[in-house]
Amino acid sequence: MATGLVVASCNTLESITELAHLDKESTEEAKILFNYLRMNGKCGTYGKFIIVFLEKLEFSYIDNSDGEVIEVWKLYNQELWSLVRKSNVKLLGLTI
Repeated sequence: MATGLVVASCNTLESITELAHLDKESTEEAKILFNYLRMNGKCGTYGKFIIVFLEKLEFSYIDNSDGEVIEVWKLYNQELWSLVRKSNVKLLGLTI
């Protein structure tokens, strides 16, 4: 279990995985895909960063634009997944 800062999420692991793979190659192409997914109801934004409970780390990758580690997390008790900078994740020593 962890907490993290998120600004957007997707309602399928497949959508967030597509976004993550494209983000590794091109931030601009990832933005285009995110807008497409958002318009089709598969992803959305919260308007600002929010703190959420994170349930399961699916995978991580290196963001080629700045070298940061990005993690793909399932949000706790929801069918939503988000891209979260590793530096914005805090692991908790509890089980829910």
